[in-house]
Amino acid sequence: MMSFKIKYPDGSQLSELVEEYLDDTYTLFSSYGINDPELRRWQKTKEHLFRLFSGEYVCTLMKT
Repeated sequence: MMSFKIKYPDGSQLSELVEEYLDDTYTLFSSYGINDPELRRWQKTKEHLFRLFSGEYVCTLMKT
């Protein structure tokens, strides 16, 4: 089993971005249909959040 630790200088900002992504994901997929504005918002939020994880040394492997 592998675990990762996320290093980010502003933990509260990271928490807010994750919460926003989860809220947008719930909004998008909780109804029977998907509309374009909700899809675009979700994509924008996803790209912003996952761009943070592409930086060097953001995620480090932890021994479990």
